[in-house]
Amino acid sequence: MKFKKFIALICAFSFVFSNLINVSAAPGKKVQKDDIVKVAFFGNPGVGKTAVATRIRSKTYCDCIPHTEYMSSIPAKFGKIEGQVLDIPGDGRDSFLSEEIKKWCRDIDVAVIFASVNDSDSIKGIDGWMTFAKTCCKSVTFVLAVTKIDLKSAKDVERITAKMQKYGAELCLTSAKTGEVGKFGEVLTKAVDDARKKKDDEKKQARIAKEQKDQAAAEKAAAAEKAAAAEKAAAEKAAADKAAADKAAADKAAAEKAAVEEQARIKAAAEKAAAEKAAAEKAAAEKAAADKAAAEKAAAEKAAAEEQAAAEKKQAEKEQAEKAAAEKKQAEKAAAEKAAAETKQADEKAAAEEQARIAAEQADKEEAEKTTAVAEEVAEAENEITEDGTPEAATAGTKVAATTKTGTPTPLLVAGTVTGITIVVGLIATLVHQVKSQFSANRPQPKLT
Repeated sequence: MKFKKFIALICAFSFVFSNLINVSAAPGKKVQKDDIVKVAFFGNPGVGKTAVATRIRSKTYCDCIPHTEYMSSIPAKFGKIEGQVLDIPGDGRDSFLSEEIKKWCRDIDVAVIFASVNDSDSIKGIDGWMTFAKTCCKSVTFVLAVTKIDLKSAKDVERITAKMQKYGAELCLTSAKTGEVGKFGEVLTKAVDDARKKKDDEKKQARIAKEQKDQAAAEKAAAAEKAAAAEKAAAEKAAADKAAADKAAADKAAAEKAAVEEQARIKAAAEKAAAEKAAAEKAAAEKAAADKAAAEKAAAEKAAAEEQAAAEKKQAEKEQAEKAAAEKKQAEKAAAEKAAAETKQADEKAAAEEQARIAAEQADKEEAEKTTAVAEEVAEAENEITEDGTPEAATAGTKVAATTKTGTPTPLLVAGTVTGITIVVGLIATLVHQVKSQFSANRPQPKLT
């Protein structure tokens, strides 16, 4: 037990001592703070962040590295680029160190998120660590590192890494124990190189912006100097113009004073003449006012007389119009009564004619029924058997109008007589219908009141 504690102390001392060795700068060359690329190691406790950093730094491995309690900074060199690795405590994200870590990592260039193949919680925590890293620095490059691959089979490692492809970041498999960190070093170096190029571009853009700003300031200063000179010249010119203007103003004032005095004299004479003229105009105005008042009085009296005459005329016209309206209303009433009587008389006449037409139609109907009955009897007679036993219908083509041996009329003679009667009845019915139609057309229509 004591031996294990002794070994742990030696590993801890070795790790701290290796972190104190600064190999980040070339001999004799001073490295600016802005030139150093910062790489932060994030991940749950125990995933092997410190072990991987030690393997890359000193090519050694110790399974008794103490748990990282506080942030530590490890100088490093990625190819030809000077860098610094920030080893973040696994529980620092949710501890009192959270805000301090954010300040410490506010300018990181690369964030490496660690997850162990034998720790499912560390894989689930990738999302949280990526979010936390983005709160530290929005513009950051991500690298995913899967550690302790020596503890799982190749198939299990492949299955785990397949789930991590969704993050879209460069993925590396590492084992600090077996030393499988080569690709991780290459990927990390490439990410650092990209970050350095990005920094150089940003510095270049800042330098260009500063040059443009300085040039704009110089141009502004030159413009201000030019404006000051122009302002001075304008002030001198304004002073000269003012002196000339003052002299001209004095001359003008003297001339205006003389003109005012002359105007006063002329005004006094004009006022005297105006007073005299006003007195004459006042007398004339008073006379005109008196004349106008007399004329207006006469006009008012005339207008009153005309107004009274117009009112009397209007009253007479009103009475005459009321009388004419009463007479017109009486005439219209008499005409309406006359029209009503005529309409009633015409309606009674039309009713009588309609009854006569219905009676005539009934008579025509009875006559037609009688004619139809006679025709049916004739048809039955034509179908009776003749004396020689041959049906009458069979010898209809050879019969003549004659009587039988007994002296009675033959069926042919009877049929001819019936046909003639039918024709005469039809002619009479047609004539009656035409007379009724003409009578209905000539009948006067009732008037609507």
